[in-house]
Amino acid sequence: MAAHFSDLANHLDVLDEMLKSRREQLRELINIHMSMVSYRLNQIMHQLTWFATIFLPITFITGFFGQKFWGIPGRVPFLPRDTVHFFVLGITISISLIIVSYVFFR
Repeated sequence: MAAHFSDLANHLDVLDEMLKSRREQLRELINIHMSMVSYRLNQIMHQLTWFATIFLPITFITGFFGQKFWGIPGRVPFLPRDTVHFFVLGITISISLIIVSYVFFR
């Protein structure tokens, strides 16, 4: 009987070592998966930061030029009283903000 119990104990030790090995492999796989998820999240956050950096000043300029101020082109001192020049200035500022932001952050 002692030989059989010794053999059983041996098998249980082998199974215990196999389970420990599998558990460690599973932990490593979970860590790799979490690293991949974290990397993907960082990539998405990088893209969102770029979009926010570029579109935040444009949104501000658009919000200012989109307000319904009657006669505001005449109140800007360096522009003639023509509304077209006023809106061209708004578009020019928006495009220049995109270019400046791109150059500054590259």
